Amino acid sequence: MTIIEQIKSRLSLADEVGERVKLRCSGKTLVGLCPFHDERTPSFHVYPEEQQYRCYGCQAHGDIIDFVARTRGIDKREAIAELAREAGIEHTAGDEQNLAPLYAANAEAAAFFAATLATDTEGQACRAYLAERGISEQTAQQFQLGYAPRKATALLAALARYNLVDVGIRVGLLKPPGYGGESPRAALWGRLTISIRDLRGRVIGFGARVLDAAQPKYINSPDSPIYQKSRVLYGIDTAAEAIRMEKSAVLVEGYFDAIALWQAGVRNVVATCGTALTVRQAMLLRRLAPEVVLSFDGDAAGQVAVTRSAETFLSAEVPARVALLPPPEDPDTFVRTHGAAAFRGLLARAQSLTEYVLSLLVSRPDQVSAVRDAARLLAACRDPAVRALLEKEIAQQFGLSAQAVHDLGAQPVGNGSTAPTAARTDPIGYWPKPEKIGAEPVPVPRLEPEMIPAALRPWLCDIAERFQAPLEYAAIPAIVAAGALIGRKIAVRPKAHDDWSEVANLWGIIVGRPGIMKSPLMADALKPIHRIERVAAREYKDRQQETEFKRKLAAMRGAALEEEIRKRLRSGKPTEELEAELTAISCGEEPVPRRYVVNDATVEKLGELLNQNANGLLVVRDELGALLARLDSEEHASERGFFLQAWGGKYGYIYDRVGRGTIRIEAASLSVIGGITPNRLDAYMRETFGGGNDDGLMQRYQLAVYPDPPTMWQNIDREPDRTAAERAYAVYGRLNSLIPRDVGACVPDAVDELPYLRLTPGALSMFAAWRETLERRIRTSDEHAAFLSHLAKYRGLCARLALIFHLIDAQAGAVSEDAMQRALDWCKFLEAHTRRVYQSALTPAETAAAALGKKLLANRLPQPFSARDVYRQAWTGLSARRDVEMALEVLEEAGWVKRVNQYQFGRPAARYLINPRVAQEGERDTFVSIVSTATRPSEPLEPLNPPTDKTDESPRTADSVAEAEIDRLATEDGWQGGGDSAERTGVPAPQDGNGNGVEI
Repeated sequence: MTIIEQIKSRLSLADEVGERVKLRCSGKTLVGLCPFHDERTPSFHVYPEEQQYRCYGCQAHGDIIDFVARTRGIDKREAIAELAREAGIEHTAGDEQNLAPLYAANAEAAAFFAATLATDTEGQACRAYLAERGISEQTAQQFQLGYAPRKATALLAALARYNLVDVGIRVGLLKPPGYGGESPRAALWGRLTISIRDLRGRVIGFGARVLDAAQPKYINSPDSPIYQKSRVLYGIDTAAEAIRMEKSAVLVEGYFDAIALWQAGVRNVVATCGTALTVRQAMLLRRLAPEVVLSFDGDAAGQVAVTRSAETFLSAEVPARVALLPPPEDPDTFVRTHGAAAFRGLLARAQSLTEYVLSLLVSRPDQVSAVRDAARLLAACRDPAVRALLEKEIAQQFGLSAQAVHDLGAQPVGNGSTAPTAARTDPIGYWPKPEKIGAEPVPVPRLEPEMIPAALRPWLCDIAERFQAPLEYAAIPAIVAAGALIGRKIAVRPKAHDDWSEVANLWGIIVGRPGIMKSPLMADALKPIHRIERVAAREYKDRQQETEFKRKLAAMRGAALEEEIRKRLRSGKPTEELEAELTAISCGEEPVPRRYVVNDATVEKLGELLNQNANGLLVVRDELGALLARLDSEEHASERGFFLQAWGGKYGYIYDRVGRGTIRIEAASLSVIGGITPNRLDAYMRETFGGGNDDGLMQRYQLAVYPDPPTMWQNIDREPDRTAAERAYAVYGRLNSLIPRDVGACVPDAVDELPYLRLTPGALSMFAAWRETLERRIRTSDEHAAFLSHLAKYRGLCARLALIFHLIDAQAGAVSEDAMQRALDWCKFLEAHTRRVYQSALTPAETAAAALGKKLLANRLPQPFSARDVYRQAWTGLSARRDVEMALEVLEEAGWVKRVNQYQFGRPAARYLINPRVAQEGERDTFVSIVSTATRPSEPLEPLNPPTDKTDESPRTADSVAEAEIDRLATEDGWQGGGDSAERTGVPAPQDGNGNGVEI
């Protein structure tokens, strides 16, 4: 059952709607007044059995997720997350997990700035400034105002306490080293800080104002993965509920305009974040309220801002009015001077936005430019009814004929602007520039040579340098092989008194695309254990020959004794002595092969081999994907259970098979090492953690590394370092012949207990402190459950690594502090790589969008296309309908595609138009980011010819998709569409009883 199905099974749409709408029963249907438009006769219907709603007045329809998204002003992914929490369903959006540190850094910075403002001596001037502007202490706390001290390293110290320095650089709180110093420095200093929050109240960025006449007056946080100025409205978290209640939003220009109005009691107020109003911001307001009232400054600049905003509101189909302020007042000064009642009076007298803008245009001396600007309003208008009224109003205001105005809206206009129908010759100008898609790969640290034990370091570094490949590809197999040789000989007990034990077997996985030498490095790193395997094979062969010789000699002696016994029996002599000698003849025990490495074997055969090799075995697979796929299949479910058990290395396993009897394995202990490509890993992770198949198998691959491929290459042709190799081989030989008592291990009397080492007092203290932090994090963190499950197994990983490092260094007695410190460093290193390994599972929508984006870049889909056109191709990561729909949602939001509806037999079928800019060769590298490495499409792209006429590519028109281009494609295919509604040409659209068109 999907997360959406679980939500619908636990939550009632009728209950959710009933909190906002008074419903009455009408048969099996519930009816009430629509919350999305004004009406007196109820037309809003809720169908409890189907968990669906529909308004037959405004045509709003959907399920509980659509309703919550629209009424709460959030997108569908956020609605799913909120409803899952309300229903008690474990659900954590993957993309939020990767962004959690970014929110944490901003939250910590906001708290630091607020504390500085409230208590620090340096904040006194800022407190006086706020008092002068009439901002109370309570209001400052409500909006998380603060002060950034002049000391450039103060914020650095605050973030360093929580290990958030790198994250602070990423969100723009800190400038990286090299920008004015050798260490990161604060980006904001000596300014009043204004916390910018999203709908859920999370701090996503900052505005900052000087306290004197310095320039620039305001600076803002740069855009980041959690903060895009074009999508955010200041104060939206504090105003959202009031906007819904008032059914109106007041939009102002400045931070302090919004703060002052909110403090005066006008709570449904929001502000732009230092940028011109965008379509995305207008649509955010449309989800919260049926109309917006603009209250900009009363000066000339304010009039210009209102005029520009008109195009945006018309494009977003948001009704808007203008509350005129007397010059030179702004909302802040007006409400402080005249009070909230006077301001509410202005709101009540607000006039239509288009009427106000047309009155400004008519009063211009240059009527030609005024008509051109009026034509831009027509170009931006998407609602046919509003467009018809606007044409009539323009004709009246400028004294033009209705036909002239209509023709004006259908022709190119001056000043580099173009009306929508001109898109037939230049459609690109009316499409937004596609935004970057796909999650950026999680940054990972490089394995430093100092982290490798000294006895192995020169050998592994020599291998990596000769192959010009990441050191991780050699180090991980080398450590796994060392653990496999130690096996069950010696365990480690990481507590002072408890009998909790860990053995040294480990599972490792190295991730890299084909061709970057991961297989050759792994093969070289495993040469010592293969050499030991070959020596053991020769010894076994020698023992076999010796046993065969003894067997033949025994047979000859037995035959001679039997003949002598027969002779004595015939002569009547006694035979007891000869019979005893015959019975005593033996050829010795049958030799047992000592095995170390297994490549491919059934679990039954593995069981037999483990019974012969109680210390454990190392499973080596050049490509782990095949093993993972085998263990995922239903017919091999028992094998999966065996591997899950054998990871622990401490317990037995019993097979009961018809025809094979019972196989009892006294010690099931397996080490595993192998490689995998990013594409195969991503597909496996999405299927495992998106399809509910997580049983902890992937979490057992604790030595998982996913390094960045090297960017430089040089030809190195030299002899391998034989001295370093022989020294390393000697280490593995010593581990193979290890005797527990020789290294000071305690050998228990109990048969079922393994020899063990404990930790020195210093190592014990280090491990206990580290584990306390880990346990608290596992229990309180809101990170993805699968990732936390992986980290939970670090308890044993740290102890195992410390034991391995201790024995590699040939130390005796308790595990040392040096070995424990190296193990802790490795845990920190591995956690970063694990985040990258899990990234595709934690950000499924972005990963799927990146995969589909590659197909669009390669021109692999028709124009237009459907979701079915994608998933029927069975492309990697796009074979499931759910993945394709998530990808299309992300791509549409990022401006890559535009959804339109085609009516077939009265039912709308979604089709997607591809942004022509996607095919432009010159732009693609600026907005594509593919998870897991990323490669660009190998097939050449055919770039579109650039437009010959200059077009207006301002943010206002860039957000409005070319209506004429949609019409052209629709006419060619026999259908028309635009956004969420469409009608078929030549065939009447379905209608309700009043003759109004409806979607079915």
